[in-house]
Formats: sequence, structure tokens, C-alpha cells
Amino acid sequence: MSRTEPTWEELLGSNHWQGLLDPLDLNLRKLILTCGDFCQATYDSFNNDQNSKYCGSSRYGKKSFFDKVELQNASNYFVETFLYATSRIDLPKEFIVHSLSTDAWDRESNWMGYIAVTSDEVSKASGRREIYVAWRGTLRTLEWVNVFDPQLVSVESLLKNNDQKPQQRYEFVISSVEMD
Repeated sequence: MSRTEPTWEELLGSNHWQGLLDPLDLNLRKLILTCGDFCQATYDSFNNDQNSKYCGSSRYGKKSFFDKVELQNASNYFVETFLYATSRIDLPKEFIVHSLSTDAWDRESNWMGYIAVTSDEVSKASGRREIYVAWRGTLRTLEWVNVFDPQLVSVESLLKNNDQKPQQRYEFVISSVEMD
């Protein structure tokens, strides 16, 4: 019995991955690994060196990002924009871990991820534009403090159904992404 290739919608779960999990469909496996590689790239590129004036930023620029993190098929994607986060807790200055350099690029924000998009060539060949939002997990001390106090906040003005509330630490993702 020959198995047909799953549609893009099925790979994204439109049919609750029925028939794709056991055994794991190779197309779904490839998508899962690609998403994992996007997440891993956030860790590989985050500058956590406190002696660097760029501590808290990405080690790589948008144009060379996927080549520098050695993403498989790097030319198939480009970084549309970087995402930044800031802590919203008032703490003594001494508690915040930041660059020791006097000309640090920023003392309150940290690079946290990016929005990746398939190239025009890949989009044309597949018949769809794929957009991935990837951000790193908690690494820095101050970020852990935010995790321990997950306040829900209203984003009523951004959503059609105003019963939905993200955790406060994700509000900035929804409300402050700016395209370059």
C-alpha cells in the first residue's frame, strides 16, 4: 500500500497528525528538525560574554545569520527582523547582568530571536511563503525572575477575541515587533 505525501496543512496539524506519528512521517520529521534548528540558532548566536560591549546581542547580522550558524539549506531562508526583549521588573542595578564594557550596545534589552522567511525562489517552488518565529529560552538571571512571575495581561486592542491573554512576558512579542 503506497502512502501519499501529506499536505502542508496536514504537516502543521490540520488533521491532528493522524497517520503521521507512528511511524513518524519523514516530511514531518524534516519539519520538526528544521524548527529545532531555527531554535538552536538562537542559542548559538546569542552573545553572553559580559566582557563584550555587544553582550546580550546576536553575534551575527541578519544577512549572514544562517550561514554563520551553519543552518542546513541556509540560502533557502532570510532573517526578516530580529526580536528583542527587556525585563519589566524593577531591581537594583547590581542585580542585572549586562556587559561590563562602558560602551555597551544596550543595558536593558537582550536579543532574543528572529523572524525567518523562505526566499522568493523557495516560496515560488513550494507555492507558499513560510514564516518562522524563533526565540531562545531563558538564559540570563534576570530573565528567570520574569519566568517566576507569569502575569497575564490584556492585549485587547490587538485581538478580535479579547478573552485571550498572553503571559505578560510575551506581550512585547505581540505588540512591539517592528519590520526594518
